[in-house]
Amino acid sequence: MEQARIVFTQMLSLFGMVLIGYCAIRCRLLPESAKEVLPDYVTKIAMPAAILSNLLSVDRELLASSGIIIGAAAIGLVVSWLLGRGSAKLFGLAPDTANAHTLSNMYSNTTFLGIPLMTALYPQGIFCIPIYSLTCNVVLYTVSTGLYMKDSSKKKAGAGEVLRRLANPVTLATLFGIALVLVGLTLPSIAVDIVDQLGSSSSAVSMLYIGTVLTDMDLSVVWKRVSILATVPVRMVAMPLAAFLLLRALNAGELITAVLTVMFALPCQVSISMLAKTGGSDYLYVTEYVLLSTLLSIVTIPIVTTLMAVL
Repeated sequence: MEQARIVFTQMLSLFGMVLIGYCAIRCRLLPESAKEVLPDYVTKIAMPAAILSNLLSVDRELLASSGIIIGAAAIGLVVSWLLGRGSAKLFGLAPDTANAHTLSNMYSNTTFLGIPLMTALYPQGIFCIPIYSLTCNVVLYTVSTGLYMKDSSKKKAGAGEVLRRLANPVTLATLFGIALVLVGLTLPSIAVDIVDQLGSSSSAVSMLYIGTVLTDMDLSVVWKRVSILATVPVRMVAMPLAAFLLLRALNAGELITAVLTVMFALPCQVSISMLAKTGGSDYLYVTEYVLLSTLLSIVTIPIVTTLMAVL
């Protein structure tokens, strides 16, 4: 019950930030251009800093256990893809919307929501996030491009383009942090302090961004998306609990099992809506999925963490 209380309190604070972002646009405290600037700040500065900050506290022994994290992430992506494809056919979604639905099912908010949540629940397991995210990013910018790029058959990315997409600040920060751990080096204390402070702003600013996006949406329509409402309980409750039981049966370790289970239970990744928009896909559907899954996670994540304690 204590974990459920922590999750509920953490989620309430995050939704408070979403409300502030919404009100800031409505009351014109922030300009409309904030919707473009905030995601750039998070994805290019704050999020890489947060990941690097977390990796600086990791030792080689913890890093050595990354194999099971990579494997779990890969299997989770496959299962989520099957769930997305199957449910899209079940609800008869149009091709572009079906791709958006599948994409939304596959990638969870491991950084924007995962970092503050894991910091509160399992601070020693925070090292799992950058490794899990790196695995997902490799898939996102390679085999998943067809889900967010319209007419993707005409836009096949070669090896050079794939490498260019992977050479983003998040991936580079992850690789740099892992390299520091492997060679046993650290950054000067002033650099560590700067990275820590920048990284600590990632969750707040990302939640503000979600609030700004809500000003462009008809919320009365969002709550009628049966395809999302029916899929979220499977994706964010049934799947994490199945992963929990499997990882425990495989003796993956109490900490890694708990962290991976919660990561599977996280809502849709915020940056997916930005990728869908730039790729010409159905970004509004993805944004609706982000909104609904994030709102519902205030209930689903406490359910998952409570059941983890009693199973």
